[in-house]
Amino acid sequence: MRGNPIPNFYVNGFTCGYSVSEAHIIFNQHGINSCIVQMSFPALKSLSSALNLVVKNYEEKFEETISNLEERKQKIGVKK
Repeated sequence: MRGNPIPNFYVNGFTCGYSVSEAHIIFNQHGINSCIVQMSFPALKSLSSALNLVVKNYEEKFEETISNLEERKQKIGVKK
C-alpha cells in the first residue's frame, strides 16, 4: 500500500445502526465521533465473523477472557 496512505484511527467506542439496505458503525474516541463506516449487510456479517474469530483466537492463545465495554461499565458502576 505504499504511495496510497489510508487514514488510521484509534477508537475506544462505537455506535451501530442500520437502514433497510445497509448498516453503519460510528467509531468514537473518548466520546467524540471519529469516523463512520457504511457497509452492506453481507459485508457486516462477514466482518462480525472475522472479529469474533480474532477475539476467540486471542482468548485461546493468551488463556484469558476479554470483557466487553458494557461489562466493564457495569463493574465500575457507569450507567448506559
